[in-house]
Amino acid sequence: MPVGVNITNAPALVSLAGQDWTPLTAKLPGWALPVLLVSVNVIFEWLRKVTDNPPQVIVQKDEQGAPMVVAIEPAAKA
Repeated sequence: MPVGVNITNAPALVSLAGQDWTPLTAKLPGWALPVLLVSVNVIFEWLRKVTDNPPQVIVQKDEQGAPMVVAIEPAAKA
């Protein structure tokens, strides 16, 4: 850490990894970072919901050895 830098007075992004992000963040409107963070959270929550409990696909090989789907059991409800 450079001498003379007071982390308590610096914004969080400025002190991240010792890189000065001020020129980049100064070009963004004040609402951009909160909107970005909420959007990423919504996407992750949606992905968790979609991949939470997938249906069980039952596959069986026929006489020639080719796999074929014999049943699809729906996901159990919580």
